[in-house]
Amino acid sequence: MKNLLFSSLAILLLATALQAQDTASVTFIPATGNYLLQYTVNGIQYADTLEPSTKIDPTVSCTITFDATAGLYNYVYTVGLLPSSQQYLLSFSVAHTAEILLPLKPNATWMMLAWNQQLWSWSNSLVNPSGLRPDTTNIAPGESLGGFSFRSTGLPTIVKAYFSGNAVSLAFTGEPPSLMQELLAPLRVFPNDQVIKSTLGPTNPPTPFNGLTFLDTLISYKHQAVTLGWLKSKRDGDCDDDEKPDDGIVGNLDKRLEKAKKELIKGDSVKARKELEKFVKKVERLRKRSEEAENKNKSDQVDMTSEAYALLKYNAEYLIDRLPDRKPKKGSKEKD
Repeated sequence: MKNLLFSSLAILLLATALQAQDTASVTFIPATGNYLLQYTVNGIQYADTLEPSTKIDPTVSCTITFDATAGLYNYVYTVGLLPSSQQYLLSFSVAHTAEILLPLKPNATWMMLAWNQQLWSWSNSLVNPSGLRPDTTNIAPGESLGGFSFRSTGLPTIVKAYFSGNAVSLAFTGEPPSLMQELLAPLRVFPNDQVIKSTLGPTNPPTPFNGLTFLDTLISYKHQAVTLGWLKSKRDGDCDDDEKPDDGIVGNLDKRLEKAKKELIKGDSVKARKELEKFVKKVERLRKRSEEAENKNKSDQVDMTSEAYALLKYNAEYLIDRLPDRKPKKGSKEKD
């Protein structure tokens, strides 16, 4: 009995010692863009490779139209990969805070999925007999694909788009210790294994509505459009009477919004509306010229992308439709 007790204790100590020798490490290798996974189990050393889904350089463009009869905005996306990408595109997702309606996909090889009501996703679903997704059905480097769309009552706002490449699945040669799973967890948590870009998505209109606050949001959108490269700051060759060419496109758009804000502060929604209507007309002219340049493949002459156009036009029109159509009484100010 005593010998059996000592034998059991010896086995337990040996198992504890072997367990203590188990190690794990995850190292990023810049030359390959992959992670080297090294681990030791019961004295045996293993090494595997984890390929992230981020070895892609994606592009996204968004075009929005408004169906006045249905009261719905139609969001249409075209996504692609630059030739520098090392993987095919596996999935594309758009953040949103308004309800998604009537979603569509490019073709039958793609499936659609809603994530926590905050993210709408398209991913390639076609598999071959072995259960693997063949690269030939995905978007390849240097290619693009349209037809990702949905409708919404939500107004256009700037959101994040997420992209995932078709990475090689991880296969362990041994049974890794639990420490390895702990080290890999941060790499697998969304959105760490995604490439993130900016695009447009739907957001619910503010409730209650305040005209001055909403105008500040529109002004912020204009600034962000410039930062994102959707609106170019160039000399303005198409000025209204109170604008100057040397003030540039952005400066003259600023001037229009600043005038509208001054009128709203004074309580004169009629004059504010007129300034905003001029703003919308200018945005429409800018986009028309930019579309002509796009059709001629003259990218250097594209002063306003479809994103900047939709962001500024539809939010300005939403504001215009909700401003009172009367002048303030003398000695009083209107409430927005």
